[in-house]
Amino acid sequence: MRGRRRCMKVKKTWPKVVNIYWCPECNVPLLRSICDKCKSKGFKLKMTEPCDARPAFTHDIELLRKTITSEFGSETAYTKLMGDGKFILVNKGTYLDDLKEIFVDGNLIGKLYFNPFTHRWKFRLDYAGAVKLVQENLVPTYRLKPGEKVRENIYLGLKEGYKKGQQVVILNSKGDVIGVGRVGLKGDLRVVKLYRVKVIHETSGKPASMNDLYKANEYQLYYLESRAKTFLYVMSTKINRKPVVSYSGGKDSLVTLDLTLSTLGDVELLFNDTGLELPETIRNVYEVADGYGLNLNIASAGDAFWKSVKQLGPPARDYRWCCKVCKLVPLAKLIMSKWKGEIVNIVGQRAFESLDRAKSPRVWRNKWVPSLLSMSPIQEWSQLAEWIYIYVHGLKPNILYFKGFERLGCYLCPASRLAEFKVVEETHPELWSKWENFLVKWAKKVGLPKAWIRLGLWRWLGPSSTKKVLSSIIERYRDSLLDWKSYYSKWIKPAIESKQYLVTEEGKHIFIVKLSDRVKLELVIRQYALFSTRFERVGKEVKMKTSRGEVTVNEEGTIKVIASTQKDAIETAIEVLKAYYRALYCTECGSCSLWCPLGASTLDPHITIDPTSCTGCKTCLEVCPVADVTFEHIIAALLLDDCRAWKRKTKTRRSVIVGSLKILATISQEAY
Repeated sequence: MRGRRRCMKVKKTWPKVVNIYWCPECNVPLLRSICDKCKSKGFKLKMTEPCDARPAFTHDIELLRKTITSEFGSETAYTKLMGDGKFILVNKGTYLDDLKEIFVDGNLIGKLYFNPFTHRWKFRLDYAGAVKLVQENLVPTYRLKPGEKVRENIYLGLKEGYKKGQQVVILNSKGDVIGVGRVGLKGDLRVVKLYRVKVIHETSGKPASMNDLYKANEYQLYYLESRAKTFLYVMSTKINRKPVVSYSGGKDSLVTLDLTLSTLGDVELLFNDTGLELPETIRNVYEVADGYGLNLNIASAGDAFWKSVKQLGPPARDYRWCCKVCKLVPLAKLIMSKWKGEIVNIVGQRAFESLDRAKSPRVWRNKWVPSLLSMSPIQEWSQLAEWIYIYVHGLKPNILYFKGFERLGCYLCPASRLAEFKVVEETHPELWSKWENFLVKWAKKVGLPKAWIRLGLWRWLGPSSTKKVLSSIIERYRDSLLDWKSYYSKWIKPAIESKQYLVTEEGKHIFIVKLSDRVKLELVIRQYALFSTRFERVGKEVKMKTSRGEVTVNEEGTIKVIASTQKDAIETAIEVLKAYYRALYCTECGSCSLWCPLGASTLDPHITIDPTSCTGCKTCLEVCPVADVTFEHIIAALLLDDCRAWKRKTKTRRSVIVGSLKILATISQEAY
């Protein structure tokens, strides 16, 4: 691995970022450039976007103490870097796994990061931290010779006395700090970072508390609070619907709930229990509901995840079937059955949580429940503002935040980092063991090594860039870990045995797919109304004439489509196969019947389409986790030899399906 970069930097363009300043006198971060306590002008902090920093909690401080002490061999290094009682600000940075930028006295003193290969936390000095430890003679140094040039990732020769893995500050020939390196296995020094920004802000160095933080930001918090309450009041009078607050057990929804109650009075609570929530979160939900005296509505997924995962496999960042099964379906069922969708759902969504949410408006209509309106009063709030609000109003947030959890929700979410899984393993070993045991069985089924589990490679279905970097460390298994065709083929049965595309002399386009197993024709017949007004069964074949061509499904496993264009031939074959596989792999989530506006789709016990009421809109295929996620990401990929086939241009756009859903829903409502 000599000379190879193990750290991958991903550039993201955030449409909205947080501006955080630092008061040099009060020595605390500011939500605006002027300190409300001493009226000093603060300096702006430079940090990784979206700059959604937060205060350091007890767990962070203990982790810093332990890691820095281990890194530099004494607790004195920690004391000199962090001070005694000083305010510590934490911001999430970019790395292969978890990385936290640590600010003290308004300066970035270093980065705390989780090594995904060793599963250990490390601490790397930044300029301000390096200068401080060099001054205190608490870190080894390497001084360049006059005229000697250096750049990142090159190796420098070292004298005896340095230890393997040791962090070394690099000085120029004049003795100025210019970078930091780490001693390699062969005793040489790899230049890890050269400091491009060499500025140290001067502050009072005072210790500071949460109360000092509040006093310094009192006006700005009042401004944010007033805007949020005004927004809630104005929108509630305009919309005139029953307000229901979505509460997840997290800080965002806690602040949203408190703001809503102080503005609108009594509301109802809505909690989505995915079946993968940690017990502390469940406890917090009930405690908050009881504490405020509110009616709690629970959309429970039960054990839907554990039933589905055996067939659909582990969810991934690019394979999120779990969101439909555990979140979307239970929520939609409750909202439609209890309120017919005619409510205003108040949620704790923030622009700085993700790029998608950064682009979201403050008020939007749910695309799958068109009659449901959602709005977020804290869309522009930062984490720092939230934690000040929580402190001032005496709210009791989920205790998990103080145990090392950055985000709450499904404890095995593939969007999580290995560092977060490590916390789950330490705090809830029985839950993590259950998931890890499943991963071991699944890896054995598809022929993957243990490294697939240890490096968390199950979090990506396809060969993503991060997955490639993580796999590169294990050359023995690298090819097998990235061989998506082999992985997919061992996963899905029946497999795609062969496919053939032909064009006749008459200009007809023919697409033939041969499956590895016999086809259960009854499963196709039950759904023929999706494609045709009638079907014909001749011996071992079913024939259908669709708007785009002719389809023949043979019991021996052959699907043949004849159409006038290549697109029609391929997409028709895909739709027929999609319907067949969704019947084979049905998880009985009920999404098909829930979203069919005319009630044509039922589970009895297998999925059946009523030809007398089906319009062929295919909404049931779009909302089905098997058809829309598993088939599109795995089977379509094998069918088209493209791991990104689910993004193909010829695929029917989701907006078209959603548009049909809105129209048909309107027709259905008018009919009744």
